[in-house]
Parts: sequence; C-alpha cells; structure tokens
Amino acid sequence: QAVIDHLELAGEGALQAAFDELKARLDKEGLFAANAKRAIPRYPRHIVVISSDQAAALQDVLAVLARRFPCIRVSCFYVPVQGFEAAPRIAAALDRSQRMRVPPDVIILTRGGGSLEDLAAFNQESVARQIAAVRTPVIAAIGHETDVTIADFVADQRAPTPSAAAELATPDGDELWQRIERLRGTFMNLQRSRVRAERKVLVATTSRLVHPSRALEQRMQRADELHARLQAAARRTLANAQARLQDRQAFLAGTGPRRHVVEARRRLANAVARMRNAQELHLGRVRTRLDTVARTLRAIGPRATLERGYAIIARADGSDWGTPLLTADDAVTGERLTAHLKDGRLGVRVIDRLKSRTHDQTEDDSIAQEDTQ
Repeated sequence: QAVIDHLELAGEGALQAAFDELKARLDKEGLFAANAKRAIPRYPRHIVVISSDQAAALQDVLAVLARRFPCIRVSCFYVPVQGFEAAPRIAAALDRSQRMRVPPDVIILTRGGGSLEDLAAFNQESVARQIAAVRTPVIAAIGHETDVTIADFVADQRAPTPSAAAELATPDGDELWQRIERLRGTFMNLQRSRVRAERKVLVATTSRLVHPSRALEQRMQRADELHARLQAAARRTLANAQARLQDRQAFLAGTGPRRHVVEARRRLANAVARMRNAQELHLGRVRTRLDTVARTLRAIGPRATLERGYAIIARADGSDWGTPLLTADDAVTGERLTAHLKDGRLGVRVIDRLKSRTHDQTEDDSIAQEDTQ
C-alpha cells in the first residue's frame, strides 16, 4: 500500500508549472494585451532574422523571403536556440538589433520544433521582456504549429511555421506587380479618355475659327486706323516737346548752368576714385581669404593625408576614389578593395577582419553576425 498526498510529473511537469506561472504573471502585467501589439509594416525595407545558423528553419525563412520579395534587405543574427546560453544570447541579439545603423522594420525570431525542454530558452522571462522592450515589431515562429511558448504570447505576431513567418513579414511580389499592371491599365484608359475629350474640344473650337484671309483683312484695317491715330498723336507730342524745349532753353540761358556742370563733374571724379579704392581693398581681402581657404583645403584634403604616409581603403563604385570604408565591419571577407597611396593605387583583397577592442567591449563577438543580402 502507498498513501500519496501529492503527485506531479518529473522534468516536464516542473517546466510546465514554471511556464504556467510565468505566463500568468506576464499576462497580469499586460505584456500579452492586444493593444500592446505593433502592426507589421506592409512594405518593410529591412528584416532581421534571429536563429541558429544550423537551423533548417532559417533556410526556410530565407528561401521564402528571396522568392516573395528579393529586394528586401535581410540581416541574420546567429544565436544558440537551446541550452544554458540560449536565453541571454537571444535577448542580447534582440537588443543589438535596435542599435544597427539601419534599424530593421521587422524581426523574425525562429527555430524548429522540439520538446518542452528544447524550447525552454523561449520560455525565459528575460527573452519575453526583451521582446516587449524592442521598438520593432516581432514575429515569433518557434517550433511546430502545436508548440506554444511565452515568446509567442509576447510577440506582435505568431506564425505557425518559419515559412509562414516570412510570408507574414513580406508582400507578395507577384501580386504587387499584378496590381501595378492593373493601375497602369487604368491610367492608360484615363489618358485615352482625356485625349478623346480634348480632341472633341479642339474640333469644336476650330469650327468657330474665322478664315485667315478675313482675319488678316480685319487686322490690316485696324492697323491702318491705329497708324493714322499714332501719326496725329506724334505730331501733337512733338509740338508740345518743342514748346517745352524752348522754355527750358530760355530758363537755362538765364541761370548759367556751366558752374553747376563743373562742380558735378568734380564730385563725380571724386566718387569714381573712392569707388575704385574701395573695390581694390575689397578684392584684396577676398583674395586673402581665398588663399587661406585653399591652403586649409590642401592641408586637410585626402591627397595631403596620403602624402603623410596614410592609405585610404575604398570600394570601387565607378568614381576616381570610390566609397571609403570607415570601419572594419564595412569590409567583407574575400572582397577586393582599392588602397589609395600617395604615388598610386593598390588592389587588395580582404583576408580577415580584426577589430581593436576597448575596455568596455565585453560582449561576445559571436552573439550575432549581420548578413546583408
């Protein structure tokens, strides 16, 4: 005989109890609330995928993204998806995605199916709170359709499979192209209708036009009338001007304007001299500033940098200098670059990327690697 006061499943039973307790607590805090969910953008430009680099789920997501909308930029953060280090690495990858130079529009968090123990990292409170803290909408595609984790409840959208997550994050390129074709057809029909309407207006307008010869006769008659009026007005204006000229001549003869003319010429000569002096002074100042700026530009220009023994590493883009690389992260292993020296250029190939470490860089370099397509 045995008297049993309490009975529970070993292993999975304890995980399920912890799962239920955390789910109830986070739900009470409002992390699962529908009004806290962020909408998935219709046309994202940058998608971050967080998964294991060995996971088949990652390949499914990348294949669907390439098929549906290949022009979207995709970055992959590789993390372990089970084990002791999985939860902190996943939370760190989520946080790092918010500090990228080009922030993502959507984050896809995915892995394949497994037991409750295998999915334990996605039932950790640290992962759940980091999903709620990021500014970017998160799609969770963890396990099979029947697998449910805490991350699924906190995420803005849950997908039953990794492929379904990729479809939720991207528009259908074929459907978008068909819509563009329909809009183009509608636009062409509208243009044809407008052309027909304008043609009708043109025909109606031309039917009311006067014959050119008749219009020319009318214009010639009107021109003759205006010519006669103009001659009469010119004669009157000339007579009036002659009368005013005679009056002015009589007035000037009595006032003796020669003295005023001499004084005016003297003032004009002085003004011209002052203007020329001011102009030369201003041009001298401008030349001095221009020389100073030119020397400064030559001192800080790229050729001066090369003369001091430095080199500029650039990626060819069709221009003389190319696109300079600012950090080691800008280079791709195996990529061919150009090194500009003071007496020429060298073609180089990237063998490895070595970054200098600072005293506060403690994060593992393998937390996540950005893979841009």
